[in-house]
Amino acid sequence: MNASQHQGWGNGGGVEMGSMGANQSPGAQGVKGNPGKGGKRDILKELFRVTPAVGGVYVFMGIVCMAGFFFVSDGELSAILVLASLLTCISHMFVLLEMVITKSSEAVNIPSNILLAIVYAARLPALCFADQYLPVDSTGDWAYQFFEFASLVAALLTIYLAKFQFKNPVMVEEDSKPLIPWWVAIPVSAALAAIFPCARIRKFMLDWGWTFSTYLEAFARVPQVMQVAATNTNVAPNVGHSLVLMFFARIFTFWFYWNYSSAYKINKAGTMVVFLICSAQLGQLFLLVDFVYCYVKHILRSGVRFQSEGIAIHQTV
Repeated sequence: MNASQHQGWGNGGGVEMGSMGANQSPGAQGVKGNPGKGGKRDILKELFRVTPAVGGVYVFMGIVCMAGFFFVSDGELSAILVLASLLTCISHMFVLLEMVITKSSEAVNIPSNILLAIVYAARLPALCFADQYLPVDSTGDWAYQFFEFASLVAALLTIYLAKFQFKNPVMVEEDSKPLIPWWVAIPVSAALAAIFPCARIRKFMLDWGWTFSTYLEAFARVPQVMQVAATNTNVAPNVGHSLVLMFFARIFTFWFYWNYSSAYKINKAGTMVVFLICSAQLGQLFLLVDFVYCYVKHILRSGVRFQSEGIAIHQTV
């Protein structure tokens, strides 16, 4: 893949989205085409040989969800916010898994991970020192903070591996760079949080940090999604899993804030705060919904070959 194929948000010396279609993992090339006699069995064997870690991640997520629901959770609706945090954490694990399997960082968007790391770092103080921002469910006493911290560690590890361990520098042409740099989202979100803070505990820095993280999260995945849209080849399957989990996490988060909107109408600006918080979640859903459609269509078409082919987003699937 040459430099002219890379478009979208520039990484500022980082990397662009790779392709499992063009650069497949070892052993994945033998599963394409129409299988002959015994072909389905060969495809299944290849699937389990190449991607045991993927199944392991989903099994781990299922065990955590089931154990949390039956043995820890009180069954409160607010537990969906903890579930959203778990899905977000698992989505970061898939990105790390993609880098480890392919020994490449082409599927990673560094600006997106930088913004997400800032989101988690800004949110954690309010979650650790103020109960008002925690779900009332018992899982909010420790699991929520743990998953947020794990997401922060995963984002930082992703940045480190992409920059130093699996560095794949890509030259980005000037005309393919965005009109607005990705870092502009930081001062914009900071200003919005200062003007419309969610004053649940009336301690400015904690309230501002939580509000800032919520507003910034609306922009954090734009670089990754724009990179996916700009690539002319299939999207790496584990990146696809990551984005889809992010989509469902945002559904649960929106559901939570919509049902508990009255709890965030603390001051005179409360109505605007709730509007901005819900809009931030809907904005992320809007960014991801088209990709989720392609993801589902590609799975229905490819079946078990999905994990080897990647996700086609620029053709009818």
